[in-house]
Amino acid sequence: MRVQAEKFLSLRALGAPAVVLSLALQGVLRGFKDTKTPVFCLGVANLAAVFLFPLFINYFQMGVTGAATATVVSQYIGSFLMIWFLSKRVILLPPKFGDLKFGVYLKSGGFLIGRTVAVLITMTIGTSMAARQGPLAMAAHQICMQVWLVVSL
Repeated sequence: MRVQAEKFLSLRALGAPAVVLSLALQGVLRGFKDTKTPVFCLGVANLAAVFLFPLFINYFQMGVTGAATATVVSQYIGSFLMIWFLSKRVILLPPKFGDLKFGVYLKSGGFLIGRTVAVLITMTIGTSMAARQGPLAMAAHQICMQVWLVVSL
């Protein structure tokens, strides 16, 4: 089971950028007071997954690899749909790269970036230490992480 789980998770990790992008785009669209578009895009992505799972797992005989591939593809579908809808409303990139003004963003959001990096490093180290203690400690750690996540959000 371990080999299959590693295969699934390693392929599934390719979808992480799509998940992060999707969460960011949902926030941007919420800023425009548009909550219908993210729901629609994620609904289309989930519907695509419903069709891709049996196609990849059974028809192409990919098994666990097919499940991971279907998940990743559906996540990118949702993200690209949100980008497409957002691009109809705003100009996503300025004409010149220098017009992006990264310094202004870092100045106003530097503390937030630092806090986020610190939380991620702490969570990664904690998860690593719990994993070294065995399955019971890791399970307890995951329960605590879920409770923390619910309370923090």
